[in-house]
Amino acid sequence: MKSFKFRLDGLLNYRESVEDMLKKEFSSIQTQLEKEEKKLSEFIKFYMGEIERLLKKDKFSSSEIGLYRTYFARIKEIMKERRLVVKRFQEMHQEKQKELLYARKERKVLDLMKEKNIKEHTKLEIKDEQTLLDEFNSNRFHKSAL
Repeated sequence: MKSFKFRLDGLLNYRESVEDMLKKEFSSIQTQLEKEEKKLSEFIKFYMGEIERLLKKDKFSSSEIGLYRTYFARIKEIMKERRLVVKRFQEMHQEKQKELLYARKERKVLDLMKEKNIKEHTKLEIKDEQTLLDEFNSNRFHKSAL
């Protein structure tokens, strides 16, 4: 019998490798996003701790007030920057997720085509085998009748 050869195997292998590459990129971005979210969360905790520490203090001089104002303005600026970084990673994460889903869909289409072709090939093999057996039995019957 003739062995099965899927004519789009090269394309299927290519799409599988693209999907694997996108999975790695997605995983990397997800890890970076989680790190950035953790940094932001820790910075917010730090900020809240600094505010609590400041609220416990009884008296402030005018120079201290100016220093604290500058200090907290800088902390807020850093938090804003951290939020922007997190937002960029979230956008990258979403975009890579879309790319990965599309690549999966494209690969899945070829997988289904391959399965269908395998089934068709198997049916044809069974049919050819049955035809061969029928011919063999027919020839045997004709020889015994003579």
